[in-house]
This record gives sequence, structure tokens and C-alpha cells, in this order.
Amino acid sequence: MPNIRFLNLSNNSFHGVLRNLTPLTSLIHLNVANNKFTGRLNNITWLADLEFADLSFNELSGGIRIITRLKKLKHLKLNNNKLSGGFPEIPDFGLETLWLQNNNFDGAFNPQLQGSLTSLRLNNNRFSGIFNMENLTLNEIDIYGNLFQLEPAKKTAKESDDQSIRNSVKMKELFPTGAHIISKEYGFLPRHLCKLMYPNMEGIARYKEWSVLISQLPNLLLNPSRLRDEIDKLPRLTTTKDTEYHALLRVSCMASNLCHVYHYHGNPQKVQPPQNLKDTWLEARASLQWSVEVNHRQETDNAHYLTYMDFIVSNCQPADSTGLYPEMPAKEWIRLLSDPTNLRVLVPTAPVKVIVPTPPGPNQEDTFYMVQTSMLAVSAGLPALVAELQMLGPRLTSKAAKVGGKLKEVLYIVRNVTAMFERISLHEGNVEAVTSLFFGRMFASTVIPAKFVKNPETGQYDAFRSKNGHLILTPGPGGQASPFFALMDSFLNRKHYGTNLGHHSSLHMNSYPADWRNFLMAVRSPHKHGYGHFEEYLRSFPEASITGDLEKCFDLYSSIVEAYLGDNGLLARHLLKLHGYLTGMFRTGREGTIGDAKAGSILNHTEDVLYKSIESSRLERLKDSLPPYSRMVSVQSFEEVSEGSKVWNLRLNVPTWCHDEPEAGGHILLHPKNIPERYEHLNAELVKMSESDQTEIMGHLISNGSWLRHFQLWRRKIDDTTKWNAFLELGDLFGVDIGNIKSKIRSLMPLRPRIYSIAFAPRKKPSDTTKTVSLFIRTLDEGVVFRMLTNLKDSSSHLFPVVVPVSPPLLPTLENSSKPIVLFSAGTGISPFLSVIEKAKLLDRDIYFVWFTNICSTEIPGESLEGRLAAASEKPLDLSSSKFQSLVVCTSKDHSKRHKRADDIKGREFHVEGTCQRDHRMTTVFSERSNHLKHLKSLINNGGDIRVCGSSGFVNSVITFLESPGIGHGSLGSWIGSGRLKVEAFSSREAPPEKEFEPHQILASVRPESMPLMVLNGGVYKVTQQLKDIHPGGAQIFDFYLGTDGSRAFNQIKHNVSSKVLGMMQPYQVGQLVDATKLFAEEKLKSESMRVLKTDYDQVCKRAWSMMEIRNAIRVEYELHVVLDSMGNKRDANLHAAEAYKSYSRFTTTHLPVLNSLFPESCKRLPAMRSFENHPQEYFQEPKIQEHVQERVCTFLDVLVEDVSNLLEQKSRELRTMLLGGDICTARKSEE
Repeated sequence: MPNIRFLNLSNNSFHGVLRNLTPLTSLIHLNVANNKFTGRLNNITWLADLEFADLSFNELSGGIRIITRLKKLKHLKLNNNKLSGGFPEIPDFGLETLWLQNNNFDGAFNPQLQGSLTSLRLNNNRFSGIFNMENLTLNEIDIYGNLFQLEPAKKTAKESDDQSIRNSVKMKELFPTGAHIISKEYGFLPRHLCKLMYPNMEGIARYKEWSVLISQLPNLLLNPSRLRDEIDKLPRLTTTKDTEYHALLRVSCMASNLCHVYHYHGNPQKVQPPQNLKDTWLEARASLQWSVEVNHRQETDNAHYLTYMDFIVSNCQPADSTGLYPEMPAKEWIRLLSDPTNLRVLVPTAPVKVIVPTPPGPNQEDTFYMVQTSMLAVSAGLPALVAELQMLGPRLTSKAAKVGGKLKEVLYIVRNVTAMFERISLHEGNVEAVTSLFFGRMFASTVIPAKFVKNPETGQYDAFRSKNGHLILTPGPGGQASPFFALMDSFLNRKHYGTNLGHHSSLHMNSYPADWRNFLMAVRSPHKHGYGHFEEYLRSFPEASITGDLEKCFDLYSSIVEAYLGDNGLLARHLLKLHGYLTGMFRTGREGTIGDAKAGSILNHTEDVLYKSIESSRLERLKDSLPPYSRMVSVQSFEEVSEGSKVWNLRLNVPTWCHDEPEAGGHILLHPKNIPERYEHLNAELVKMSESDQTEIMGHLISNGSWLRHFQLWRRKIDDTTKWNAFLELGDLFGVDIGNIKSKIRSLMPLRPRIYSIAFAPRKKPSDTTKTVSLFIRTLDEGVVFRMLTNLKDSSSHLFPVVVPVSPPLLPTLENSSKPIVLFSAGTGISPFLSVIEKAKLLDRDIYFVWFTNICSTEIPGESLEGRLAAASEKPLDLSSSKFQSLVVCTSKDHSKRHKRADDIKGREFHVEGTCQRDHRMTTVFSERSNHLKHLKSLINNGGDIRVCGSSGFVNSVITFLESPGIGHGSLGSWIGSGRLKVEAFSSREAPPEKEFEPHQILASVRPESMPLMVLNGGVYKVTQQLKDIHPGGAQIFDFYLGTDGSRAFNQIKHNVSSKVLGMMQPYQVGQLVDATKLFAEEKLKSESMRVLKTDYDQVCKRAWSMMEIRNAIRVEYELHVVLDSMGNKRDANLHAAEAYKSYSRFTTTHLPVLNSLFPESCKRLPAMRSFENHPQEYFQEPKIQEHVQERVCTFLDVLVEDVSNLLEQKSRELRTMLLGGDICTARKSEE
């Protein structure tokens, strides 16, 4: 043992504490990397002859002891462990390599490292303090992902000029020339787009055979057995490094996509593509010198080879090539590609339903990918902007005005990308719709675990998992693989990649072309080029020095962080839309995707696993980002519009340096706080706790990233001196009182911001230091915002933060279209439309403005809402004012003294009885044969857009009216899907219906003759087609929760705290789920028999909800055949047979065993249970067999639901017998 000099135990599965190294006194080389060793580093410090030590990729913890005694140590690799503590004391000479990345180190970095050190990696820790780049001259340095601050460059003229010259050189290095893809003009889109889309393929023998097959793909995809036969005939295409660059892109794109369709389509699925096809792809990638390394002949179960580069970048074509020419300027190409409707995919990868039957018409699924291509076009200028900002970092003080202009452009791009994602609609019938059912079954997962990719961490082909537990992936064409996200993460100096998706995001870059990868790494770690990260320079400024143009830079940077990472930012909004989409995919057969999410039993809630994974990745980005430079505003005035109207006009003083200058019709997020009367008594109760308990609970809150960010937003410090009042003032105290404060305080969360529409555009003079933003707020005595404003309205010294989100305004830019537009509003719902009234520009479109209000007065003051509306209607604003027409509908109980206006269609006033039910008001105003109805129909028939804003009941009444025959009957879904109809509802104060439902009634509601019901947080809602149509996440998500409790999924995406969502759902609530637990008085629970009955009843209810989730998913899955039928695909085709076999196989192997475990007795009683045998794939070739099996499965499910419903009803009767008699509802009333 003492004579051992080399010890290599790497790449094994050794575990336990690393000990007994002391006897190895002659050891000079130690490598135990990629194992599972735990414990602390104790023995290594005694190995005096050690020159090389690699302990990376283990689970070592604790700090590092002093290792200065290791005088001969040259290379020390401790990365990817769980080590913590401060920077270690290391030898002051001889050390060449020091890798500490991906640990939990913190504290200041030792700036004295000099001499022989050539490679330093500290990235993804929590080191802080000043990092002086001038003290280090290294060949390799990675310090990104920490909390460092960097000193700005000195301000002397000579040094500034020298810095400018150096930066200019580095700028050129970041954008290589020649055949590389990235460029200043096109960003991540290839330069020479005309050559990309129309490459010269003459030098590639037998290419024409491939081209012919590609043209036949739309039809071949409907017959996968013939598709594979035709692909098998394709010859191998030979390419080399000398092959023309754009021809290589075309070959790689075609081979990648054909491998994909061969592997995934047909019966059976997952068939290895022919070697000629795979070799063509591998050779093209090698000739392109792209970085995914492949073990050439190794077998894999998932050889689809579909990558982001091959699909998103290389697979799009103009829908119409008319007017295109090679010399077309970059701006024209960017404009063309920025609209996904201008694009088509070259190689379709799945049979798709064509919505627009004009060849080569767009289709639903391909839109998903075309939108991502358009996203790259919209953000084409971002790489150059980010590179310039990185270069300007050292000169931030002297170049603040220039930096502010660049940051403004970045913010504009982020918001445009957000708007681009909004274009992906989940509504069937819309040309841009993406059907989750079809996408999940017909397309491969965007990222698949694969054996043939080399792990960049270890350099090994280590099967499915790297040694630290992550899947090794081939990055596919999904959103997570987009270089836009990698660039934004790099620009905002993402501190950690520790979450599962964070790790995957980092790995994605290894599949990019070298120039993409090198550019992104240079942005993420500019330290290699001798200067700091832009965000690190921002951190170096003390708050007192942030003035003038520099103040604007901080504000703009905060706006970018909010627009990208905030609760209403790009990632959060995209994820919200994605959740319903993921539900549809995973519950109907999706196998896997990013985040290690694997579809199994529906009850595993795979979509929630992935949702949490994506959300945790967003929060990981946000947690350590630069503290927000929040917009602190004060109240200028808070006044009731007119006495008794219960509508208040809030005017806020907003600093003029805020870039986001919100426009009327847009939104603003207002962060409220509790008034002292609400929390002083709670504070008195908390201080009674022991000091140790107070310290422990407060430490728990302080460690919460949400609280840290919230305190930063309020510009307040959070440390050990923080008192309870600070948390209680800014915390969400809903449901908190004296009795439960001690139990609730640990889980206390910050108050969520409230979103409001901006009524009037801000006005200011150049000399003003502030501008005014106007909002309208309803009276709500218990509302946090209303109470705060009432308390602050007489004081302008109290400040609170506001944020302008990236959500698009309800009202479109009127100058961008000539189509008519109809605006319906009620009460404060007029806010987003008031900009129309004040328009001073020429509007070449018909506008019909309808406002329902209960504000009645003898006069109409000129500055009131009505006064402005009257002026707009009756007094010419401009030459085109005749196109603006309004109708004020008074719903007040007393309008006898109402001021009357001229009775013409241009500015008419209409009175309805205040006691008239809301549902009848629309039909009363727009009665048959009335001029109002005729005018409305004419505008709608001319393709007019429709916008509705008001309380939930009002919005529902308008939608119901629009859905009536003769107006928009049957068109509601397509109107909403295309964006023609948009609504914005806020919840009203109406009490929910008192009717109570029992669980068995909820289950029974899925019968064909019944109205389906669902439960959300104790409320019972009817699931109508109208509700499905207006749901932004598409109709299908409701089908998964018919007859069951959808609260978990509803709350998962925070819909339960969204006034907008609750407002949309409110009109559809029909009652409450009876709460059986309230029937059991304490003395009744003392009865053992009663406790048994109650426990049994609760368990049966939970199992029933689970059973309904499975039943719904199976029913939705079989709807795929209806989609295939609508495409003209015959039932005897191979595609129908493949999907029928897959669905039946999933039912028998996955769903049926779970159903049997939930209700074994019921399943045994059902005769159909015995007919579910294991059938081979060939069994499903006949259409009659497919339909017969589907009918048997659905009949079994219907009978099972009926049986379980009867079981629940029986359990309910048993409870009634034990209680007071009668049904549960009667028993409850009697007991009360």
C-alpha cells in the first residue's frame, strides 16, 4: 500500500465515506471521479506527494480543510459535489488547475491567486465580493453563476480608447465570418437564407430520389407501412467537408426528419431506420462539424435524430416564393420569417389536419415549429445587442445613455417573443391551433434519452444516465432547446443550473454548431476575454450612485428581468399555456419529454411533475438575479367618480425615468400592503412565542426566495433584524386570525400583485419629474388594495411598487387594421377602452362602443367618464370621427333626472330597468328589429373584432348573446381561437349558488343525457361548450376532469388566486359540493361505527375521483380516431390500426390494473371485464375490430361509472341512517 503511486477508481458505482487514504504515502495520482462517495475531505491533506487529484462528480460534503501542505499539487478537481464553506487555502505556488464549479461554496474569493495557475473554474457557486479581473492572467477561467461584483473600468481617456479598441476586436471574434450561421444581421438564423431554402444540390448524386419522396410525404404519412417501404429504397447520400454548406444543411435536415418519421410512425412503432438513412445523417453532421458526437454503429431504441438545428432552423420554407430574390435585404427576410403564416415546413414529420385547404396550406402541428422559427426571426437582433452590452459593461458610467438605448431594444425583443408564443392557440378550428392529443401521439417527444450521445461532463458513452443521475439527451426541436433561452439566461447571468431542467438546458448547447456554442459561452463567461459580465458591473454600483442615465439602465434591466422571468413574464405565461397542453399529451400516450417525465398511470400526474420541474427552473433563474430596481409610486388622488357610484379613480405619480411608460389599455401590476389595523393584533400574538421559535420560523421565512425578492421589490432589507411587522404588512393574511396565526406563519407567502387596466395615457411636460397613470377600482371594503388606498389617499409620501407586465393589452392597436371593432364594457370594465375615446389620430375603422353603467347624475361633467364619451360621440375629434359610435346603457334604478342626449345611433343613450336581470339586458337593448341589433350585425358580418371587459356575470351575458342564432351561433370557438373575440372578466361580489351536490351526483353527470359537472375547491361547475370555447387553454383540458375533482390541477397553476380566472369561472358555478365532514359533530365522532363509516366514505370518494380521471383520459384518447377520420384517413389504413393497438394496449396494461385496484369488487362484477384479452397488433387491421374494441372499452367504463356512482349513493344512505335521517343536505340543515 505505501508504494502505490497511481490509483484510478473513476467511473464506477463505489459509495460510502472516502477514507483510509493516509497509508498511501507515495500516491501522486488520485482519480475517484464519477462515483457516489460521501462524507468529508479529511485524508487527502496528508498525501504530501500528491500531484493530481480528481474527486469530481461525487457526493462529498462539508468544507475543505487547509491544503497548503500539498506543496507538489498541480491539478485539483473537486467540481460537481456538495461541498460548502469559504474559499479554501491552497498552495501559493505550483498549482495549475483548480476546479470547484457546481458546489455550494460561498464567501469572498481569494484575489491573490497568481503564478502558475492556468485553469480556474468557480462557476455555479455562491462566491461574492469584488472580483478584480486585472489580478489574473489565465488560459481558462469560468466564474459565471456566482454573486461577484466587478469594478468598472477606469475613466481616463487613454484607457477608455484602449478598451474600445480591445472590445471592437472581441466583438468581431464573437461573430465569425464564412459559412458559420450566427451573424449580426440574422442572429441565430443562417445568413444567406435564400441559399438555405433553395440550395444547389447538383453535386450530390441521387438526391432527386430523396426529393421525390419528400414531395410524397403528406400522403405517405397516412400509410406508414408503405412509407417505410419507400424509405427503405432510398440510397445513401455521400457528402464531405467540401460539399456546399447549404446543401449539407438540406441533407442533414431531410435525413434527420426521415429517421424520425420512420422510427415513430406505423405498426409496430419504434423501428430502427435503415442504415443508409442513419449514415447519411451522421456523415452530413460530421461534414458540418456539428458537435453531437455519435457512436457510429451502436444500437439504440430511440434513434430518431431529430434536432433543433435540423428542424427549426433548416426545415422551413416560404409559403409563397413570389417576390423573393437572393439579394433581398436582411430586414425583408426577417420581416417575412417573423410571421409564421408565411412559412411551411419542408419535411413534415407527422400526418396533420390541413385547416386551410389551399396547397401547400398550413396545418395545426407544424405551426408549433414555424412559430419557433419566427421567434428566432423576431429576436434576430438580440445576439448583437447582448454582445455590445457585454462590451459596454466596463464603461457603464460614461456610456449609460447608449447602454439604456440598447437595453430598451432588448426589452422590446423579449416582449415581441412573448407575443409570438401567444400566437400558438390551443383552440380547435383555428389555423394556428396545436392539438395536444394529436401532437402527443403523432409526434415524438421533443427530447429523447439516447445511448449514442457522448456525455460532455465525463467524455464517456455512459448509457442512459450520467453519473450524477441526469439523462443524456439528444436535444430535439422543443422550446427548451431554443438558443433564445440560452442567450437570455447567459445575458441575465443565470447563477445556477442545478435543477433538472437547468442541467438539461446547459447540455442543449452541446448539440449546437460550434459558433453558436462559442458565442453563448462567451456571453455567459466573458471573463475568458478579460472583462466581467454585464450584470456583475451593475452589481458594483452602490445605490447612492444610481442617478441620471444610469438610473434608467437599472430600470430597464429590471424590466427585462420581469419580462422574461417574472410571474407574468415570458416563461411564466408560456408555462401556464403549456400546462393544459402537457396534460393532454401525457394522459393520452405521450411517452417522455424533458425533465425525465415519463408517462405511466394517469394517477402519477406526469404533467404536474414536469410543470413543477419547469417552474422550479424559472424560480432558480429568478432567485439570484439582480435585485429589482422597482418603480415606487405614490397616490396623487383617490376619488369616487360620482357619489354612490362605488367606482373610484386612482391617479398614481410615476417617475418619469421609468422606461415602460404604460399606454392606455395596457396593464399594470400593483403590489399592495396590509394596513396596520389588519395585522397589529397578530403581531402581538407572535411576540408571545419563545425567542428560539421566533428565530427559527423567521429564519425559515428569510430563506424563502419569494420573500427575498418581495422585500427587494419594496426596497427593504431582510436580515436577522427583521421584525414580524415586516412580514405581516406584506404577507397574504387571507384566512389568518388570532386562533391559527402560529400554525400559519411558517407558510406565510407575500401578497400577490393585483393587475389593473390603465384607463388614460400618461401625460407629462418635459419639465415634469413625474407623470400620472389613471386606474379605476371598485369599492371592496375588505379588499387589500382598496383598504390600502383609502388609508393612503391623503398622503403622497407613502410609496409602493408597481410593475408593467408583458401581457398584451385587451384592445389591439387600432391603427394596424381597417376592420370594424365592437367594444362591450360594464362599470370599471371601461378602463382598457378609454383610449379610444381620447384618440387624436385618424382611425380608418368603424368603432362601436357599448357601455353598461349604473352611474346616474343630473349633469355630465366634461371630465367624467360619460363626459368624455359624450364628447367623443357628439363632437368631431377629427375628419374620421363619424366612424366612432357609442351607446350608453344605464342600469341604475333611478334615471328619471338623467341628462338626455340626441337620439341617434352615433351617441345614443339607452335605459333599462335596474331590476332587470343581467341575462335579459342584452336582449332588451339589442331587441329584434332594433337599429342597435342591425348595426351590430353589420359590423360582425364585416369581420369585425369584438372585445368584452367587465364583471364575470356581464361578460357571460355578452358571450351568451353573441352565441345566439343569427349572430355568432357555432362560431364562438373559432372567434376566440383566431383572436377575433377576446374577453377580460373580473370576479364579482355575488354569493355562490346555495345548491349542494353529493359526490355520486357529480359522477353521474357524465351520462349522455346530463350536463357534465366538475368540482373546483368545493364549488360545483357546469362544463358547457361555451366554457370550453372561452378557455384560453383550449377545450380539451376540461374533458379530463368531467365528473371529478379538478382542484389539484387548478391550484397547481395558481388559478385559485387569479381574480381573472375566478371571474371567468364564476357564471358557471351551479352550487357547492356537500361537505360531509361538517355533519359530524365532535360527540358523534366518538362513536367507533361513525368514524369507520366516515373514513370509508372519504376513501371511496377519493378513489372515485381517481377512477373518473382514468375514464376521461381513455375517452379523450379514442377521440384521435375521429381526428384521423376527418383527415380522410381510412379505417383500414395502417395508421388507424397502429393507434387502435396502442390505445388498447395502454388500456389493458396500464389503465385496467389501476381501475381494478381502485374498485376490485365492481370490476369483478362487470361481464365486460372478462373480454379484455391480449391481442396482437395484427388483430386491429380490420376497421370493424377497431370500432368493436373501442365500443367495448367505452361500455365497460360507462358501466363502471354507474356502479361506483351507485356505491357512493349507498354509502351516503348509510351515513343518513346514522345521522338524523333524510339526505345529507336535509340532515345538515336539521343539525344546524
